[in-house]
Amino acid sequence: LISSKVHDEKYYEDFMGHIRELYIKKGYVSVFVEKPLVKYDKKNRSVIVTYRVREGVRAQVKKINIEGLKDKDKKKVLESMSNKVSGYFNPISFQQDLSVILEYLKNEGYYFSEIKNINSGNLVQYRQDNSQVHISLVFETGLKLFAGDIIIIGNNKTRKILIQRELELEEGELITIEKIENSQVALLSLGIFSSVQILSLIHISLCRLIG
Repeated sequence: LISSKVHDEKYYEDFMGHIRELYIKKGYVSVFVEKPLVKYDKKNRSVIVTYRVREGVRAQVKKINIEGLKDKDKKKVLESMSNKVSGYFNPISFQQDLSVILEYLKNEGYYFSEIKNINSGNLVQYRQDNSQVHISLVFETGLKLFAGDIIIIGNNKTRKILIQRELELEEGELITIEKIENSQVALLSLGIFSSVQILSLIHISLCRLIG
């Protein structure tokens, strides 16, 4: 704002969102930022912009409850989260926490794992005064997924052996999101495919590759 050296009243108001986000990241989830007071100093040809901020209470994570995971995975999930018990709740980084958790589970072979209560009201529960937060994560992982037959289609000109050489998946191996993504990148890097999709067809035990 200061470095721009441009008088822009709309930008002053838009900057309120940046201030609010900064406070929210620090746990002030009910922060209120008033519209800026703009004072013109004609003599010095300058503008003074004042923002009044009402922080409110700071939300602390009181408890994190996890269901549907083994103890080993629960421990890893808690370690991976930026929001921790006794720390201040950051709802913005919490969304990233959820992505990191699902990526971890998918790389453990639980390819179809999901957070069952992600759209429910009990995922994050605030105390009435917003001073405390309870986080509840309910998972459904299903069984670990292993590659069965690998079928390659759409390769009208490219030999199958060339494609197989770029895959990080082999029959009988644990399927992880990392192996799939690395295989897709490797195949696209060849420069001979316009698109690559790797799909797991669990009902007929096939790992299907479409190039």
